[in-house]
Amino acid sequence: MLYALKVELIGSELLVRGEVRQRLTCVCSRCAESFATEVADPEFICSHEINAATDYVDLTEEVREAIILALPGYPVCRESCRGLCMACGANLNETTCRCHELGKDNRWAALDVLKTDLDASRPKRARPREK
Repeated sequence: MLYALKVELIGSELLVRGEVRQRLTCVCSRCAESFATEVADPEFICSHEINAATDYVDLTEEVREAIILALPGYPVCRESCRGLCMACGANLNETTCRCHELGKDNRWAALDVLKTDLDASRPKRARPREK
């Protein structure tokens, strides 16, 4: 954890602001490979009420929350990541596959047949005449 914080006493409150950073390992949403990244909150801010009995202020929860909120919702190892082949699961960053050459995606073939059967069983409607 890296941080650069400034603390100010304002009345009976400590105002803490600055930047917090954390290096961590994420899993790419496209290719499922692990990669190292750094998340940061450059505008970290929090305050704590203090009194004469206050010996220390623990910022653990506030810093943890700031880091969690800075995590990307859709982490990718790099913008040019090509991901996985939808048919065979090959990592397209490392290899090429021939799935696109094999023809159309057959996962929907049963529904295509059903649609064709339904279309054939429906009576044809006459088009309204234009005036």
